[in-house]
Parts: sequence; structure tokens; C-alpha cells
Amino acid sequence: MTHRNDSFSALGPVHGPRLSGLMHAVGLDVSYHRALGDELYYHDARGAETAVLDLVGGYGSLVLGHHHPELVEAVTDFLAAGRPVQAQGSLRPITEAFASALDQRAGGGHCVVLANTGAEAIEAAMKHAMLATAGRTFVALEGAFHGKTLSALRLAGHASHREPFETDGSGEPNVHRVRLNDITHLEQAFREVRNPAGFIFEPIHGEGGVRLMDRAFARRAAELCRERGIPMIADECQTGMGRTGRFLGSEHLGVQPDYIVLSKALGGGLAKIAALLVRREQYRSAFDLMHTSTFAGDELSSAVGLKAIALTDEALLNQIQQRGTCLLEALQAVAREYPDIVAEVRGRGLMLAIELRPLHRSNSFTLRTLTATDDLALLAAAYLLREHHVRVAPTLSAPNTLRIQPSAFISDSHIDQAIRGFTALCACLRRGDGPGLTAHLTNQPAEAEPPRSLREGFKVCSYRPGTFAAAGPSPARRVAWLCHMIDDADLVSLEPAYIEHTRDRRNRLLDRLAPLANPVVMSEVDVRSARGDVVRLYPILLPVTSAWMKRCIDADDTGAAEALVGKGVDIARHLGCSLAALGQYTSIVTRGGRRLPVSNIGLATGNTYSLSLAIEAIEQAEAKQGIDPSAAVCAVVGAAGNIGQTAARLLSQRYRRTLLLGSTRSNARARLHRLERALQRVQVIEDPALLRSADVILAATNAVHQSIGPEHLASGAIVCDLSVPAAVGEELRISRPDLTLIRGGIVRLPYEEDLDIVGFPLSTGRTYGCMGEALLLGFEGIADRSYTGLVRPEGVSRLAGLAQRHGFALDQHKDHCVLGTQNREVAHVPTFA
Repeated sequence: MTHRNDSFSALGPVHGPRLSGLMHAVGLDVSYHRALGDELYYHDARGAETAVLDLVGGYGSLVLGHHHPELVEAVTDFLAAGRPVQAQGSLRPITEAFASALDQRAGGGHCVVLANTGAEAIEAAMKHAMLATAGRTFVALEGAFHGKTLSALRLAGHASHREPFETDGSGEPNVHRVRLNDITHLEQAFREVRNPAGFIFEPIHGEGGVRLMDRAFARRAAELCRERGIPMIADECQTGMGRTGRFLGSEHLGVQPDYIVLSKALGGGLAKIAALLVRREQYRSAFDLMHTSTFAGDELSSAVGLKAIALTDEALLNQIQQRGTCLLEALQAVAREYPDIVAEVRGRGLMLAIELRPLHRSNSFTLRTLTATDDLALLAAAYLLREHHVRVAPTLSAPNTLRIQPSAFISDSHIDQAIRGFTALCACLRRGDGPGLTAHLTNQPAEAEPPRSLREGFKVCSYRPGTFAAAGPSPARRVAWLCHMIDDADLVSLEPAYIEHTRDRRNRLLDRLAPLANPVVMSEVDVRSARGDVVRLYPILLPVTSAWMKRCIDADDTGAAEALVGKGVDIARHLGCSLAALGQYTSIVTRGGRRLPVSNIGLATGNTYSLSLAIEAIEQAEAKQGIDPSAAVCAVVGAAGNIGQTAARLLSQRYRRTLLLGSTRSNARARLHRLERALQRVQVIEDPALLRSADVILAATNAVHQSIGPEHLASGAIVCDLSVPAAVGEELRISRPDLTLIRGGIVRLPYEEDLDIVGFPLSTGRTYGCMGEALLLGFEGIADRSYTGLVRPEGVSRLAGLAQRHGFALDQHKDHCVLGTQNREVAHVPTFA
């Protein structure tokens, strides 16, 4: 079945929880129960067995395919004979036969050191080279990948794999990196390195995007190694054992390395085995005892490896060349048909790759965002798996590149299947079909999982392509405003094509992708105050819904939400903002910003000015209706919360009586009764029906579902709703025309700048209090945390004064929510040429 393993706990899997979560988020979470040749099999949601063409090929280990019958026979025969697998400290004839066969196939004249994995064999090569040369610096290539053990990581060309583990300890090997195929840079490196230990290279950069080394570069490297008396070390973990059409990938380059590292296909896809081959005249015999391993060189793995070597004969190598040429030409035809989508098809033999172009200017918001976050190829791989039953994977250091590594026995029909899948993918990307690319994520319900975050760090992702501040000088002061989606309808505003999906499908998509959510900078606009001050504003959208945020709160696990808000603040700081204001649930989940451990940027909750505007809007409505507050009854719904408590403190001074309604939870009830004792003319109520006695109601709740209905409201009542999402349903506007419905207050900017936010439901020059708070504090140069945490009455008064000083005014009663479905204006989505 496609569901996840039943043994997973409520908190997620124990083994590889982040990787498992990533696979689930994008739809790669398939459990395969059978394998044969180039196919993997799983049961779909209906229980039917589904075959998948496997082009990942065990990351290159399946040159002979899954469960080659002669390899399976070698395993069963070995075990049936009762031979010992582990007999350390004895002579191992099968292991010696395997090492001898490997030496001969590599050209002869080597000593062989066996290991369990490629990374371990790389470690062995580094240790032997340091022993033989007394050097401590390796010349390696940018974009290279040699494994993930600590020393192997130091050789890695991709910083994200390497930097978290780098040390400056004495005796650690150093690495001098060289650009691939840049001979001048190579020669410069050999001149500069004073204590070289060796030069290490991959004939084809696998995880670096399947990039081929030039013959001239390789030959010059060999010459330089001879001149300096250091070994030339070929990492053939992926390219060896025939993957490129020769037994060794370095044979294509016309060089004979001093050290050769082999793994992956060496075990035929069944055994975990690796080998280091060192030229006999360079081998140090002391190394036999200096580098040992409990499991390396076991006879069972050696028996499988011996058979794999025998199967990799000239006939198989010729077949790999023929099949590779056929597949390469077919992929190149796709590239010629879709040059706007495919940047390059490259590789050799059956080690191929297709690189997708960045789609920063796609008409699709989804595709632009996936490009900016380096997730496009990952979703492309999931699309190919779910829609076309073709399995591929991105390379580690080139996230836009999909690896293609089938077995030597890939059939014409399988090649046709792959080409159909890639053609459909390119067509989907060309037409900007974000819903089509992600449809597989909406076809089955998302599993109920605790909210989690799977993204480390952030990417600066903008709704519109192009650089920030493209025109005009940049003002000294910059501020940001954080918001999130109210509900799934916001997705339609961002990408209208999702209107074809049901609300359920849109919510499934947003929930699946929430762990990978990355904040999106929606626009960039300069706003002026009446005094002539200028602030550059960056509205930043968190692509998750109110319901997702509320689930984090209800689960008492706000870590994922806090991490996402933190990324939004980090982006604001990256853009040079002095302050970021939190809107909607971003304030609630971070406890008014107090849970955000950010530095070098000011924070504000956005709640202080919002409450100031709400009170001003109520006063205007009362004046319009001729209501005398001293003779009226006011009710505060959500009075146990901070905004509700502050509102009660300010409003209770004006009314004959003030009613407080809040959550029935014990801690909330205790706060309500403390407030009741502290204030005059205040009464705590528990029955919402008592709201019918109120002339004015202010709601400040954080419930996802609407909590105030027509049966709760008196005729002609004024209802001001600060809740996110709204506590008052929009249908009341139709069913109860006698009511005055206010959703806080709308700010009219002094010069009525266009905020240029897609889906923003206000007219030009208008905004909300939480955004206005960011602007006012920006004008004043306030970049601290004075307006985080609890909203205080004195802060409300101060923000009201700042608004008057800078020409901000209450424009009208706010009757729209932030984005969301209520009174949504039709969003114009521009076409990017």
C-alpha cells in the first residue's frame, strides 16, 4: 500500500524521521515489496500491484538490475554450503579470488584493501596517501562528492554537506578545491599547495550533476601528480563496474590512476562492499594492520562481487554503450523539443542526467516558488513516479538535475515509458501547470501528523521574478509585515488554475507541503508619511493556512510554526529590514513574538495599532448611530486573551456595563475572573446567548471556525471583529442588514500607495493595522521589541498618536479579512514574459 509503515508512531518514524517526512511531503513515500530487473513493485491504494521503472538504480549500484538471477544464485549457493560469513583472522579463499579478479580487471599490479562502503574506501585512500607522502592537503574538485564520513566530507565540493562538520584540529587533512576542467586553476593549485597528499577526482561528477571530466584536464592532472610525487586517486564508486561503458570510467580519459576506489555496483546490488586498489609499487605493507574492519572482506560479499565482476564482461560493456546511446539520443530529442524547459542532457553510458531550467518567470506561482526553493526537481520526480510510474531522483549538489541510471538490460519499452514521462513533465512545466505537477498530492487524504518543519534555513523567494529594488534609490529604513493564508482560497488568488480543484484537494496540497513551506516576499513598495519620511515595505506571506497554524497550537507543538515565522523574520533581516511586524496567527504561535530567538532586527506583534483602530472604528460607528456609550452595554468575546483583556480595560471605562466572554478552559476562566475583580462595571458570562443584551461587541478570538451567529446579536448592534479567522460569518451581512459589522479598522495611507499584493482585498492606498504598525515604527526608527509580548493600554495610546503624527487615518469600517474567502476581490495574476 502507499500509506506509510504501520509501525510509525504518532510522532512519526524513528528511522530517518526527516527524510521520511520529506518523502511524504512531496509524494515519494512508497513502500516497495518486490523488485526485478529495472522494475520495483508496490501496492496502490486499492491493493493492486503497480510496476515502477527504476531509473535511480540504487544510486548507481544496480548496473546488473535488481536480483540478477546469477547473483541471487551465488548468495543462495554460498549459504546452502554452510560457509562461514565471518571468520576474521583466517585465510579467505573467496575473498582472495575476488580481490585478484578485481585487480586483473583494473589492469593488474594492485594491492587491494576491502571496505564496506564507498566512503570508507575513500577514507582508506586518504589515510594511505597521507602515510605514503606525509602530505596533509588533498587537491579536490568543486562540486565533487566522495561520501559523508567526516574526512570524506572535507573533500565535498558542496558547502552544505561539508561546513557543519569542518574542524581545525591538528593533523586533519586540508583540501584545496579546483574548478572542474579548468586547467589553469588546476596548475595554480599545484603551485600553491605546499604539502600535497594526493589529487582525488570522479571521472564523472555524479552528485554534482553528472558532469564529465575532460580528457585534457585529466591528463594534465596526471602529469602534475607525477611531478609532485603524489597519487592520482580515482573515485570510481559510481562510474566503475561498467556504468559508463568501460569497466572503469577513467579509461575514457586516457589516464591510469594510482589509486582506484570502487563500490556500489561492485556488490551487484545485493552486497555492501567497496575496495581501494593501490599500485603495488606504491602500497605500504604496514597499512594492512593500520586499516582493518570487522566486516570488510567477508566471504559472502566477496562471492557476490566475484560473480558481478564475471558478469561485467565485454559483451555487457558493449550493451551498456548501446543502451546508453539509445537512451541519451531519446532524451536529447526531448531537450530539442523543450529547450525552454531542459537546460542540458548529459552523461556517458548509463550514467545520464537531465537538467531542468529554472522557472523563475513561469506564469505559475507554484513553479516559480519551487524553483526558488530548489524543490522543482524533487516535485518533478514525484510527478514522474505517481503519474507515469517512472522513478528518478535529483542529485545532491545540483538540485535541478535528475539522475538517470538504469541497468544494462533496460528494454526499448522501458525507454519509451521513460521518454513519455519526461515529455509529459516538460509539457506540464511549459504550460505552467502547477496544479498538474502537484495533483498527486491531492488525490489521497493527507495523514494526520504533528506539524513539523523539514526545511533548514530559508530561500529568498519573491512572488514576482526579478531582483528587489530594481528601480530608484533604496530608503534607509525598511520594514516587513508577515502574514499567512486564511484558507485554501488564497491559493486560488496566488494561482487561479487551482479553482478547478475542490477545497478539499487544495487543503490536502497545502497540508502536504506545509513542512516545506518557505516564506514568499509578495511585493516591495515605498510608503511615505505626511512628514515626508519614507519606509520600504516588504509584505511576506507564509504559505500555510489559519487551520494549520491552529493545529500547531491545539497540539501544543508550535515548533514548526515558530520555525516558519522565524524564517520570515530572517528573510526580512536579509532584505535589510530594521523591523518586522507579525500579522494574524504569526503573533499567536510565537507568544507575541517572545518565542522568536532572532537578533539584529526589531519585532512588533501588529496588535497594538490594530486595537487602536478597532476602538476608533467603534467610536465612529457609535457616533453615526447616535449611541451614548455611557448608557450602552459592551461585550468582549475572547476576553481571556491578551488583546481581549486590553480591549476590556480600555472599553469598560466608557460603557454602562461590559460583558466578558471567553474560553471555558480553567486557566482562561481564572484570567476572566481576575479581570472582573480588577475592573468596574464588568461581568463574566458563560452563555453566548447573553450577548443579545450588548449594543457593542468586540471579538478577539483565535478559533478557526466562526463562533458568533445571528442568534447571539441584538437588533442594530455594532459588531467589531478582530479575530483571525473571522468570528463573525460573512452571511450575517445578508441575513442581518440591521447590524453594523466592522472587522477592525482600515488605514488610509497619506499618499495612498499601491501595495501591489496579489489577492489583497483592499483598495489602493488602504491597509490593515498590523501592517500600519510596521510602517509607523519604521518612520520613527523604532527597531526594538517594545511592541512584542502583551498589548498594553499605553501602547495603544502611543500608536494612535504616531498615526496622527504621520498622517495615517481610519478610512472606513473594515469589512474584509486578510486574503481569505470573505469579500475577496478577483486577483489579477500577471503574465511574466
